[in-house]
Amino acid sequence: MVRQKTWKTSLLDLEQIRHGLQQAVVNHPDGLLLDTNGWNDAYGKYELLAGWGNLGSVQITAGDQDWKPAIRSFTRRAETFHLFRCNYEFRHSIESGGSRHKDERALHGLYVWRPAVVVRVEDGTLTIMVQGGKKGPSTVFNDLLRTAETGGHESCTLAPCQYREDYIDAVQQMLQHIHRGDIYEANYCTEFAGTAAIDPLQVYRKLCKAIQPPMSALGRWNDDLLISASPERYLAKRGNRIISQPIKGTAARYADPDQDKASAVALEASQKERSENVMIVDLVRNDLSRTAQKGSVQVPRLLESVPFSQVHHLVSTVTSALREDKDLWDVLETTFPMGSMTGAPKISAMQIIDALEQQSRKLYSGTVGYLDVDGDWDSSVIIRSALYNQSTQRVSVSVGSAITAASDPAAEYDECLLKAGALQRALS
Repeated sequence: MVRQKTWKTSLLDLEQIRHGLQQAVVNHPDGLLLDTNGWNDAYGKYELLAGWGNLGSVQITAGDQDWKPAIRSFTRRAETFHLFRCNYEFRHSIESGGSRHKDERALHGLYVWRPAVVVRVEDGTLTIMVQGGKKGPSTVFNDLLRTAETGGHESCTLAPCQYREDYIDAVQQMLQHIHRGDIYEANYCTEFAGTAAIDPLQVYRKLCKAIQPPMSALGRWNDDLLISASPERYLAKRGNRIISQPIKGTAARYADPDQDKASAVALEASQKERSENVMIVDLVRNDLSRTAQKGSVQVPRLLESVPFSQVHHLVSTVTSALREDKDLWDVLETTFPMGSMTGAPKISAMQIIDALEQQSRKLYSGTVGYLDVDGDWDSSVIIRSALYNQSTQRVSVSVGSAITAASDPAAEYDECLLKAGALQRALS
């Protein structure tokens, strides 16, 4: 058994610690940083959480439907932190059926690992837990204070991997399914890509400064890096309470206060945006009910207009009380992939998505998160994100939009360009 060493101190310079953690994560395989970027999050637990190193792991291949015993056995150890990432294609371990998209690379399936070092910031206190390895907590702390400057950064130009005409044709086919009643809504995604020797730290910092996301993530697994400025929570657990916060509905921000307020009011009044959100809320309520105590599923906040740095979003909050005979992995099984990135009904929407999308989503539309020593967890929806491979220097950015009966295919493509633009600016 590994003897844990824990060390706490009052936080001195948050920005210096933040930069030190970012650097530690990109310097170590199996590293993950989760950052709220200063948001006052009613459901968040840690302002910053980072872990790196590997004291053991479990990798579940997408399609393996007998996956929960191995995961439960690995994570049953008390008083230990675990980190995880889950690829969108892991859906094939939950719902039977294959995909026409092949993703043989490292970000395939569900991966859970026990980091050697965990650093967290909570209520103004920095806590360093060394779960294994040669360095003690005080040495880790000193390393965090010796933040080096980032290296050179090449500009990366993203190009669409799908022609505009092909995108519009695919959305028109999706609309035919909606008009026939096969589905009510589906999230259609497309990919932009480029090749350059980028500095992941510079890109991540620029992206977080521009977007100020409450659920950002920076991860490294061998040569693959995740740079995520996600605004959306997938699932959190506090005690026996489960929280999901789907986002559907977007409007622009403006420098003029009156114009900005008008944009938010128009978003809240938009029938199209409201219907998108409500359909997904109903889906999430149904998913959570499968692991919830009877009568405990609630919607404390519906269609709340939240001002982010560049856009207004409609955010809803759905909660439930977890049954005593259920755990995190049961909730993952009954809710993944998240409704905001699939559609309604979920299984039909995923089948249509798979037939029409031209690429594997890989980690996009998946999730990353933690399971802590108290049995609590938190996880984000991987959107507003870039995947970067250090060996091939390929940068991949996927974006999507919700397609409903009221959708205009050309306008949906323009929305994708708008979303990709924020990533392009960070990569320039």
